[in-house]
Order: sequence, then C-alpha cells, then structure tokens
Amino acid sequence: MSRFALALLLILPVRAARTGEADPLGTEAEDPATFELRRAVEAALNRCIGPGQSWGHYEGQFRDVLALGPGVPRLLLRLFTTPHAIYAFAHDFADTPGEDAVEREHRILILQRLAGDALGETRDRSVIPDLAAFLDRLEKAMPNPADAGGVQQDLHATAAIALLKLGEPLHFERLVRTLRREAAVTIGDGGAVKVVPAPDRERRFRQMALLERLAMLHARDDNVGMAERVYQQVLDLGAAELQRLRRTPEAHGDWMRLFGVLQGTHYNLACVYARRVKTAESIRSLRQAVDYGYIDLAWIRRDRDLDPIREDPGFAELVTFLETRLRNLRDAARREREEKTKPGKNANPAPPPGLAPAEPGTPETR
Repeated sequence: MSRFALALLLILPVRAARTGEADPLGTEAEDPATFELRRAVEAALNRCIGPGQSWGHYEGQFRDVLALGPGVPRLLLRLFTTPHAIYAFAHDFADTPGEDAVEREHRILILQRLAGDALGETRDRSVIPDLAAFLDRLEKAMPNPADAGGVQQDLHATAAIALLKLGEPLHFERLVRTLRREAAVTIGDGGAVKVVPAPDRERRFRQMALLERLAMLHARDDNVGMAERVYQQVLDLGAAELQRLRRTPEAHGDWMRLFGVLQGTHYNLACVYARRVKTAESIRSLRQAVDYGYIDLAWIRRDRDLDPIREDPGFAELVTFLETRLRNLRDAARREREEKTKPGKNANPAPPPGLAPAEPGTPETR
C-alpha cells in the first residue's frame, strides 16, 4: 500500500542531533556472531523492497527475517527505535545498481520502517516495555498525534500497530480515537461510518488526510471492512471537493493536491477490495487510480494485496493499458529531448517583438 516519504531524509537526522542519543549497542559492543546476524536481518529486510524502492505491507512479508533465529526481535527493536543518523548499519547497501547517495539514504530509511513492521510479527512480548517506552517518548514530543507529520507520524503509527500485534492494544486504540475525533467521524449501527465535512477547503484537506491515515490503520489491523468504509468517505469528500473546484478552475495547486488524494485512496481501496475478493470493485478502483495519475506499474506487479485479482482478465487489460501509457510518456519525453538537441535549435530563442523584457531600471509596461 503506502510508500515511505522522502521527507524523512530531512527529519530523522535532525531528531538524532537534538536528542544526543547513541546507538545502544554500537558495533564496538558486538561479537562477530551478532554482527553477522544483524547484517542478515538488514539484508532480508532489503529484499522486501522492490524495483524503484517500491514497498508495502502483505502477509508473509517477513518470513525470511523471522526465520533467522531468536535474536531477531531485539535487533529489529534496535534498528527501529535508534535514530537513523546514529544507527550503525552492518550492511552498507552500496552495491544496489543505479542508486545514488540520496536514493541509498532513502532505502535505509525504508529499512527502518520495515523493521518496525516486522517487530509486530515476531510475537515476542519481551520487546513490549522498550517499544512502549519509545512510543511514549514519541507521544510526549507531539502535542496532538493527529497533526504529527513526516517521521513522527510514521513511527507513531508503526509502533502502535506493532504493539497491537504483540497483544498491547492501548496505544493503537487511542490513536484511532484521536483520528476519529479530529476527522469528525462517528461510527453508527453495524459499523456505518459518517463524516461531517469541515467548513473550509484547508480543513477538508486535513480531514481527508486524517481519514486516509485512519483507513490505513484499519487495513494494517486486518479490519478491511472498516478500512473500506473509511476510504469511501475520503472519496465522497473528494467528489464533493471536485465539484467545488470546478467553480474555481484557477486553483491549480488545489487540483493537484486533490488528484494526489484521489489517486492514493483509489489505489489503497483497490487493495482492500482485492483482500475482500471483490474483484470487479478492485479493478474499477485501480483503474480510477490510474486515471488520476497512478503510474507505478512495478509496484502493481509486486503488491501482494492484489494477488487475489491477478488472474482476472480485467487486471491484465489494466496492466496492458498502463504499459502503453508509460511507453507513450517515455516516447514523448524522448522526442522532446531530441527536438531540443537538433542542430541550429536555440535553447533560449529571442522573444517576439513587443515581448522583450524591460531594460534594467525601466518600468515594465502592463
């Protein structure tokens, strides 16, 4: 489903620098066997990342990690809770083809997030006190978890879900209540979801973002029925916002923001539908995600959430459609590059008469 935000590159090192923390088990304290196990854990997590650094959540994802032995939970805890800037990786990941330093840094941040996801799958309750203490520190640093952004939001949700899977639901339930309250959500009979739209556009965008987070929490908790209903509320709010934006077509930034919301929501809803074996609904929602600009074909091919619908002819048709779209985009980009490099082409042609920029020191005509 979701993918790690590149913004974390800017946030995690700052957090480490401010706290002055150190890696609690630095390499100087490790025996060779522990170092090699940690290297194997990091490599197994790295195999969960696909081409183009695509990744998500799916059943059995961490089977190889957990098979490495009883020392794995403590190593996952260390990787997840130690700030990125001071964690001493056993694996340098420098051999990943085609990745520059920034992309390699991004890969390492994904690994830390995956470590938190894997921690919840260990079923090792001995990590609960340390993980809960880590989450408590996060919550003290954020006055309102609903407004936390970037790394805080992501670490908070991941830790809460890990604790839930380890048998400690308190933090998860508290986060769900907070998001419901902030997004003006009420749950009626039979689990019906009702949302009162916010009165202005900025608050409606915030409301949609909160609902997306809430739906993702339910999806990762395997409560896919509730996730489906919450995602549908995002789409309902988005459809109403589209109608409003049609009356203000000059609001280009808001159009792009809304298309981003609808693209991601349709994709994640397609995953939820697939997990519920609602094949027609899943393919329709996936097509709508593509219509709003989703083009990550590599992840569509790899996302295990979509496995239940892969044999349907509609899925193959969608993949073919997206392959054609991507090929056309690449061809258009190539033609544009070739046009710019043709002999005699002036990269900065003079403006037509009357449109030349004003001379320095003279007022421009309006």
